[in-house]
Amino acid sequence: MAVSMFTPAQRESGEKISSVKLESVLSTSLYFKKRNKFKMEKTLKTNEINLYAFRNGLMKMALFISLLSSLLFIIIYIYMELFFVVGLVLLFGGLFSVTYVFLFLKKEFLAKIWLLSVFILDITFICFLFSVDSGFQFYFFIASIIAPVVLDMQKRKNRIIAYGYLGISLLFFLFFHNRQYQGIVHLPLSWLRIFENITLLTVALSLFIIFTSFIRVLAGSEQRFYKASITDPLTGVLNRGGFFAKLQDEWIRSQRYNLEFSLLLFDLDFFKSLNDRYGHQAGDKSLCRFADLVSSCLRESDVFGRIGGEEFMILMVNTGTASALVKADSIRKNISSEVFYWESQPVSFTVSVGVSSFLKSDKTLDEVYSRADKALYKAKTEGRNRVASH
Repeated sequence: MAVSMFTPAQRESGEKISSVKLESVLSTSLYFKKRNKFKMEKTLKTNEINLYAFRNGLMKMALFISLLSSLLFIIIYIYMELFFVVGLVLLFGGLFSVTYVFLFLKKEFLAKIWLLSVFILDITFICFLFSVDSGFQFYFFIASIIAPVVLDMQKRKNRIIAYGYLGISLLFFLFFHNRQYQGIVHLPLSWLRIFENITLLTVALSLFIIFTSFIRVLAGSEQRFYKASITDPLTGVLNRGGFFAKLQDEWIRSQRYNLEFSLLLFDLDFFKSLNDRYGHQAGDKSLCRFADLVSSCLRESDVFGRIGGEEFMILMVNTGTASALVKADSIRKNISSEVFYWESQPVSFTVSVGVSSFLKSDKTLDEVYSRADKALYKAKTEGRNRVASH
């Protein structure tokens, strides 16, 4: 039988303290998870908005084409039977109004399915009215392309529906186009040729709009994915790969035009002790706070990135050693005077900075970086919270 070393009152007190600490840790962990998730998804959110606008734009275009084609045969047929035309207007007007009812009820998926169905129904009805020489059957190409784009193809159900619309559209096109259907309404051949030309131009223009819009969305997505790949998810500044890519470009430019640049290598002092004392969440907040403070005092031409752990680096273009030292010391003073609170406890930290500049005798970029690293080591061995150059 196990014997407890604590009294019931002590155990109850310990459980309360443990629960409070656990709740605090969980809440802070959740805060930083949300912060990191927001930073990671921030660059992708615009892409989702663009795709949403693109799909809704296609829905409006499909609605416009359907109404335009409906009005077309109504205007032509109006001189024959007025009551028939009024009935068609009420029928298609009612069908299309249901789309806006679904949108008003925030049933976007049902609105898309309904609109695509009415669109195909409208084209089919027009093809039955007029001869194949009118060219209205080519509208089925628009319906076959709009369905996969409007629906979210990442879901299996939507893929099946989109492929179903694609198959139906192509089958209807082949049905009307191959059997040389003559239609119910007989118009002069010259009129039919005009309608055919208008239809082909409308289809070509619609396909052009669809593909160019989709290409723009893909181009924007590629840029945003690239930006996400070179951004540090915690601090929001450049990560190691993104920073050194910029540094490599500046190295080539400096060699070609004999320009100077400087590197400022930062390392947070006693960062491991800060993590051990306050927790890793406090350490993450320190990194974010440091990145925000440094970013707020940089020039537009400066490049700032996190190159690993608690190490950060600034690339200052067109800047010599003297100006770089002044800037580094100014940042160091601002950091040393900064205090933030973590769980009601004041937290402060300092940084050591190593500065190096590009020399004409440098053969590789590693020589500049190595001098900055040696300067940082010198600043740390001399007592930390200071700036050194090499």
